Amino acid sequence: MADHLRMQIRNQAKTTLTGLDTTSSNVFDTRIYPLENSELPALLIYTKEEESEPIDIGSNRTMNRNLNLIVEAYVKSNSAFEDTLDTICKEVEQAIAAD
Repeated sequence: MADHLRMQIRNQAKTTLTGLDTTSSNVFDTRIYPLENSELPALLIYTKEEESEPIDIGSNRTMNRNLNLIVEAYVKSNSAFEDTLDTICKEVEQAIAAD
């Protein structure tokens, strides 16, 4: 049996976001991860809430689902803190848009 769609989406997001210029391989698909200084800057990827509603009722029920995928960026506190976060956000947005 294939993995749940939420897991497939998280896995694809991790693959897509691994190797970005700023965060490199510091990408973790969990909402709780004890980040070490050596792992910063980093991304945490997880799913939060999901809404679903039936589109078709019957033996082959079709569902419409909306899932919130969260990508959190973490950086070391320094004078370029905000600029680094902005750079990470740009890289993430471009990578997801290209996938």
